[in-house]
Amino acid sequence: MYIVYLAYMPLQIVGGNRVIFEQVRELSKRKHRVEIWSEHCSGRSVFEPNVSIKKYNQAELDIPDVVIACDPGFIKPIKEFRKTGTSYLLLQHDFEWIIEQSRIPNGIEIFDELKNDVLTAGINILTVSKWLTSKIAEQFELKPTLISNSVDTSLFKPSSPLINNLDGSILAIYDPQEWKNFTYTTDIIARLKFNHPRLKFMTISATLPSVEDVNLSYVDTWFINPRQDDLAKIYSSADIFLSTSLKEGFSLPGLEALACATSLVTTDNGGNRDYVKDGYNCVILDQFDIEGSVKKMEELLDNHAVKKLLIKNGLDTVKNYLLINSIDALENTFLSTIKT
Repeated sequence: MYIVYLAYMPLQIVGGNRVIFEQVRELSKRKHRVEIWSEHCSGRSVFEPNVSIKKYNQAELDIPDVVIACDPGFIKPIKEFRKTGTSYLLLQHDFEWIIEQSRIPNGIEIFDELKNDVLTAGINILTVSKWLTSKIAEQFELKPTLISNSVDTSLFKPSSPLINNLDGSILAIYDPQEWKNFTYTTDIIARLKFNHPRLKFMTISATLPSVEDVNLSYVDTWFINPRQDDLAKIYSSADIFLSTSLKEGFSLPGLEALACATSLVTTDNGGNRDYVKDGYNCVILDQFDIEGSVKKMEELLDNHAVKKLLIKNGLDTVKNYLLINSIDALENTFLSTIKT
């Protein structure tokens, strides 16, 4: 098969971009011709040097057997220029909710137009979690295909810590988008550090934020665009991985933390319901109860037996989300639509 992924953003491995890169890499290993077409870059990715990235050219959209739009902005060009083959829209977020949160003018009209274009162009939708599948089915009035997000256990696995923190440590990922709710993370850390001044707080981010964006004083170590083969060591450096997002399509970093044998503390963000179970493989926080969240964090920090149990069950959970299974499902989906 000739498969093309259409992407707008600069292709750093952040957020849902990892999912795209892994799919392209793994499908290529299965002897398919797979490319990424991007408006912002071309050549080879520094993260995945074997992945081909071409300059986006809408006039060639009719050539591939399968086209996957990784952003809704590609739907209109697909509708106009693509007359043969199979087309997909890969949704990793609740797009309607993002439009609302971003306060985009005429957001409702934009979403309604997108739905109409998807339906009239016969575009299939791929989703990454059961929760998101249900949301999209309701919004678009069609049945999406679920290709669950997964974790590459050759990369994410229990590893030697990059940093040894003997007095306890917490890791989080910084993202400036409002729905990532990072201010709630720093509110929790501020209260924890008041009672546990030797506690260390580590953060991964694509760039170093400005002082106006986040209180930098609470962060002991910043990992800016860390090397991919260091990520497992960073996760394994922390006693707890903390995620406080309001809403996510899947929340992949939480699963990566479990794979690295790091205790997970998270809010219920929708997408992570596929794999989280409070008291079994994680601790779930109330998004609006700061004092209760701090109390749960303190209890976990002091209870090594509970952390050990969460880690064991987390590693068992990861076995249900292996990358090979997701790629099998994706390849079979593409093949079945081409054959029909």
